[in-house]
Amino acid sequence: MKRELLTVGCLSAALAASAALPCKYLHEMTGEYVTPHFDFRGSAAETPLKTLFLLDRKGARDAVEVVQRFNVDPTYFLMTTGNRIAQEDMYESAWAGTTVFEKTRELDEKLNLGHQLYVFGHKPFTSVNEEHRYRILKAVRDEGAGLLIVSDLAVGRMPYRKVYAEKLPTPEFVSKFPSEYKWMKLEAYKLGKGRVVELSWKGPPSTFFALVPRFPIDDLWLAKYENAIAFAGAAMRYAA
Repeated sequence: MKRELLTVGCLSAALAASAALPCKYLHEMTGEYVTPHFDFRGSAAETPLKTLFLLDRKGARDAVEVVQRFNVDPTYFLMTTGNRIAQEDMYESAWAGTTVFEKTRELDEKLNLGHQLYVFGHKPFTSVNEEHRYRILKAVRDEGAGLLIVSDLAVGRMPYRKVYAEKLPTPEFVSKFPSEYKWMKLEAYKLGKGRVVELSWKGPPSTFFALVPRFPIDDLWLAKYENAIAFAGAAMRYAA
């Protein structure tokens, strides 16, 4: 009887695992929908910046907006809300690819591709596990990659003192943007061959944006968003 119950239990678990539903929109991004925008891509001969975006999936559209405007070769890694890459519960687990194990494997595969720039959009660096943090910082230090961490509030300091040992002066491009950006904070640090850049908008918290702050909805919203996306793109170029 115990053996029969065990067999039924194993079969039930297998069926539950195989019953996960495919759901691409939780894991993949598309640039098929093109919005009106300015083009900052420069010459056609410019090599696209190979970038891994690590984003809260609710605000991930910002990355597509940057890719439309700048010469970027993107890879996207989408995470659930909060300081984690995945959440396992009765709702999330119904979809394929959403478990911690699956998302960890997905990030492993995407880190193996190698990138010139890593961008965390409104996600703390500690969202990923220690091994992945080490691999990203190693790419910055040894290979000259860039790391950009964007936050709607203050960027949480990484628990690594060496990252902050060599602070760089404020980049020149910051002064070329509207004066309203003075409340924004951008700090850059040299780490080995590469750079770590932290961009804090210090605005109202928002789940639905990844690279820009939340602006009031008014007749200036589109202009402010365009400026903010351009600023994010400039910060990416500088970090890389």
